[in-house]
Amino acid sequence: MYGTTGSVILGANAALGAPFKGSNLKILVIRLSAIGDTIHSLPVAAAIKRRLPDAHIGWVVEPMSAPLVTNNPAVDEVFILPRKEWIKKLASPLNWGNIAHEAGVFWSDIRSKNYDVVLDMQGLLKSALCTVASGAPKRIGFSHTREGAGMFLTDKVEVGNYFAPDRHIVRVNLEIASYLFRTLGLSPAIADEEIEFPLPVVPETSRQRVNDLLRGQSNVAVLLPGTTWSSKIWPKEKWIDLALQLGDTGMPLILAGGPSEKKTNSEIADSLKSGGIQVLDITGETSLLDLIALYQKSRLVIGLDSGPMHLAAAVGVPKVVGIFGATPYRRLEPLGSQSRAVSLHLSCQPCFEAVCPLSTNACLEELSADEVMHSVNDLL
Repeated sequence: MYGTTGSVILGANAALGAPFKGSNLKILVIRLSAIGDTIHSLPVAAAIKRRLPDAHIGWVVEPMSAPLVTNNPAVDEVFILPRKEWIKKLASPLNWGNIAHEAGVFWSDIRSKNYDVVLDMQGLLKSALCTVASGAPKRIGFSHTREGAGMFLTDKVEVGNYFAPDRHIVRVNLEIASYLFRTLGLSPAIADEEIEFPLPVVPETSRQRVNDLLRGQSNVAVLLPGTTWSSKIWPKEKWIDLALQLGDTGMPLILAGGPSEKKTNSEIADSLKSGGIQVLDITGETSLLDLIALYQKSRLVIGLDSGPMHLAAAVGVPKVVGIFGATPYRRLEPLGSQSRAVSLHLSCQPCFEAVCPLSTNACLEELSADEVMHSVNDLL
């Protein structure tokens, strides 16, 4: 799947200065949480597997994103870090001893695997501490880190302005893989056509569950009105207007999202049904693996800057339209010829703030359903 090349090895006490032959190179990726960010890091694992098919890739991840790297063809070993659970338990001093023991066992297990190099794809203090705890002698990350994370790295990759709004985050992430290849004496270049998003194997239970939820329908249009930041939320009235226009396409309409989005999606569904538009609301009823199965049966997915939208683009089957407000669309847009990003390009965009600094949310309040539908028509 990833092509063939000569094997490269780094001994446990060696430096990554030249190719090493022998046993498999062992690489540990640190990308802890945030579904969208994890998806945007997957091409790094894919690129490494393509160039170094015998490499062993491990991944430290938090429970939220763990399904994306578990049973993934590009990831050989997964370590699920219960960081938030530990933090919650720290509120009681009675738990401190148990947490210290659990953490010790967790990291001792990873250190026993003797990883040669660790890749910090996050650039925060929490991920940097993980690189040290891993015991890997080579710790590679971005030069422009936050929270002092850089002091824990042995190698810092210069990528210019990490937050540059006009450079896609996948391309930025791949600089880590390019640096690794360069240190191993391999070509560091990674062409656009080489970028791929390896996804986990979808179990038959998820496929059957989605088929039951869709009542046997396929080629559906999935709407994802929810996300985390208020500055990324498109008003529900706009979603209703868009859905009314989508009704003319003949595609069955599906509303999806997490449990926290049930109220808003239910209100959208009720308004559409009262207007004579049929829509199936499956909000809160799908896991990440279920979503992959859903997207494989979809013709179109429209969503905000959210993990589920980025997952749809990674699946590669449906047409995908991403709606952007506070966040930079060129940095985060769904990749591929069958994807589009919609943004107003106001002077205040992108602010990258969770709450609109102007208290207007104008970047989304003024974005019409007609403009989104224009991108839909362009794709269809």
